Amino acid sequence: MTHFWLFEAAAELSDRLDFTMSVDPFLGEMARLRFGDGTVCYLSHEAYDVNMGVSSDLATMPALSMQFLAQAGLPVPAFGWVARGPAASEQAACLAERLGYPVILRSSGRQGVGPFLATDPEILGDLVSQTLALAPALVVQRPVWGLQTSVVVYRGEVRFAFERHPWRVVGDGRRSIQQLLEAHRAQNPALGLMLDDWRIDDMLEFGRRDRSTVPQVGEVVPVALKASLAHGGRVRALPGELDPTLASLAREAARQSGLAFCAIDLITNREGTWLLDVQPAPDLEPYMALGAAARRNVRLLVERLLLDTQASCGPTAPIAKARGS
Repeated sequence: MTHFWLFEAAAELSDRLDFTMSVDPFLGEMARLRFGDGTVCYLSHEAYDVNMGVSSDLATMPALSMQFLAQAGLPVPAFGWVARGPAASEQAACLAERLGYPVILRSSGRQGVGPFLATDPEILGDLVSQTLALAPALVVQRPVWGLQTSVVVYRGEVRFAFERHPWRVVGDGRRSIQQLLEAHRAQNPALGLMLDDWRIDDMLEFGRRDRSTVPQVGEVVPVALKASLAHGGRVRALPGELDPTLASLAREAARQSGLAFCAIDLITNREGTWLLDVQPAPDLEPYMALGAAARRNVRLLVERLLLDTQASCGPTAPIAKARGS
């Protein structure tokens, strides 16, 4: 996740909101804001002062948070979780058999990896070891395929929403999937997913295809699971107003997560809508790339966040300005 969008949006508001901002010179991941009234607070892309610390931490651990959301009656895809330990692979295999292959593995923790698609027990075993090497637990989840929507919620209000699409190639009846992948790479040099990544082959195998397959004209072929720019994904502005059912579900998911600010990821198909993920510190840079209206939405949101952060951590006693401060 990048943080530049947040710092850039905050810097644009410094004169309007009367603060100065300095970014740490070592990692560039933390910024100090000093307001004209003496308030000092810190800004990070990983946490927001308007969110309770425990709630933010919990949202990064799907193995725990998904249980609470399911207990609250929210529509969560069928899942189970496995903690790191000597019996982890066996427990994950039992879960996968119960849910039915393929299954999706999601890590639970700040240093996690994934999501991964496991189409058989052998792949599952490898992925369990890889995932639990970096995270304390993982979620084994039944996949739900459909349209993904991210809904940004602040203090019970939907601020904006956008669609998210994993990487897909579209056939032209002439080129193979490998050639279509190479053409996409040539047009997107910043693509983070390597063309020989095994996860692409797993997605193709699941769709009964391989790299030599020549898709028909207009045929859409999914090649990645994760809907992120680094994995070839894209975002798209909603063609109309957000469906009231999605808005209501997003607001309730944010409330049940104990978060003032978050993005709720939903997935919808003909069978219904499911809660896919809760992001307590969403990356909004891809959304901002949609144009002026999106950038304005983010600027207004960041302005509200900064004002509320200032109010929550304002000075409790008069502050004398020291020389050189």
